[in-house]
Amino acid sequence: MAYKPVIPPKSKPAAPVPGTPSAKLHCVENDGFDRLMFEEMVEGSPVLQGLVKRGETVFSPFGALLQDIFSSLYKYNIRLHERDQVLPSNWPNRKFVEEVLERAEYSELRKFTILNEASAALGASTLAQRVLADLEKKIADDSNEMRRVEEGLEEAQADIDALQELLDRFQETAAEEQIRESLEEAEQRYEEMKRRFEEQAERLDQSTREAEQNLSQSLEHGFQDALEDVQRNLELAEGFGEEAGSPRRLTVDQRLQLAKKLRGSEKLRKLAKMVGKFKRLALAQQKRRVHHHFEEVYDVMLGREVAHLIPSELLSLHHPILRKDFRRRYVEGKLLQYNLRGDEERGKGALVVCIDGSYSMEGEKELWSKAVTLAMLDIATRQKRDFRAIHFGSKKDPLKLMEFPKSEPQEQRLEKVSLLAEYFIGGGTDFEKPLQAAVHSVEEDGKNRADIVFITDGDCVVSPRWLGEFKKAKERLEVTVYSILVDMGINTPATVKEFSDKVTTVSRLTSDEVKDLFAAL
Repeated sequence: MAYKPVIPPKSKPAAPVPGTPSAKLHCVENDGFDRLMFEEMVEGSPVLQGLVKRGETVFSPFGALLQDIFSSLYKYNIRLHERDQVLPSNWPNRKFVEEVLERAEYSELRKFTILNEASAALGASTLAQRVLADLEKKIADDSNEMRRVEEGLEEAQADIDALQELLDRFQETAAEEQIRESLEEAEQRYEEMKRRFEEQAERLDQSTREAEQNLSQSLEHGFQDALEDVQRNLELAEGFGEEAGSPRRLTVDQRLQLAKKLRGSEKLRKLAKMVGKFKRLALAQQKRRVHHHFEEVYDVMLGREVAHLIPSELLSLHHPILRKDFRRRYVEGKLLQYNLRGDEERGKGALVVCIDGSYSMEGEKELWSKAVTLAMLDIATRQKRDFRAIHFGSKKDPLKLMEFPKSEPQEQRLEKVSLLAEYFIGGGTDFEKPLQAAVHSVEEDGKNRADIVFITDGDCVVSPRWLGEFKKAKERLEVTVYSILVDMGINTPATVKEFSDKVTTVSRLTSDEVKDLFAAL
């Protein structure tokens, strides 16, 4: 059975007096931890800060509304404060939250947002923005005026309290009469403000009731947008951020920025659906690999790995005096031991992917190639290897080199991943230029055993001289070249076979077509 939040019965009690314990800013019950979490989330997110600032210029309780909707999506147990406990200027918020909780789409959205800070923030911001966009001017004006009256009433009460304290201190003095007169004036101001307060509360209540139908339609569209945003954002986060071997998950602000990118890019929306599947397959193929590690001695170092100690250190255990020195140096990690390395410990060079950006790749083939590339970025990150993507076209088209160092911060990587996904040259086809750039980048690293993956749907003649020099560089740098020939058509793999160690021909744009390549890297 679906979870039902606790909503007190609707009623119309007298307006609470601002400043009293019953006059609450928020409609959804929360504690100090909830408020601190939301405040820190907003402080760490320029996107949310901008949203709150813009919203409050139109509708003063917007910040409180955003937190109430966030709480209703994030918290496990939801309970609304009684209407007479909430500040009248925030009565519209309570009506909005009531409508949110009562809609059928609420339970569906909560499947993605409950106890998920980022998804709840995204859903709340989408819903709150929809409410704000469709908010009737009369409600906003009445609520803003109500807040000004509340502030005036609070100030009048503060004046009375201060004057009463002075009167208690200066009774039977020359100043007593003047203080009494000031106190009477303050009490009159308070009564006037209270009368205005009650009148304005009635007007706000009336305008909120009159807008119920428009509010319902507004939230219907808001839930559609929120659910779509959250689902797409989860796909995009999986494809472009959270599963790329990153040490931590995307921040709330990064998730909100991704949502903004999604709304503005049809290509990203399509690609997001593909990337996660490719990356899961790549990870599965990597895990299935059987590793045979061969180790070699290449140095002597200090340490306390008993299995690697040199023979003379082991002999000292048989001598009563040297044994004590052995124990001391063991504790300090200063025993002489062999330093071993295997294939994995020597490490691999960079993983470089050359992506064909010719006109014929536009459309599904481009998206497929980008999904393969991002899956390989995930492999490189998990293997702690540098990664580079080279977008190429014809000889006259400039190459677009995108570098992803293995130690790159997540914030920088996210922006570049989005750029990689959207960039497209739309030119001709030349093989020599991108392959030469790939080899040159490996040579600059000074680290052999790199892999180059060459993705294309075309054919291009390469000169014998260039081919000879390329093969020599491959051998010298221990570079392996894998080529993927997409949707061959009338083309043949003859050219790519000349410079490749392995060629995969692809006739269907699926993840299975390249699963063997994922295993080989």
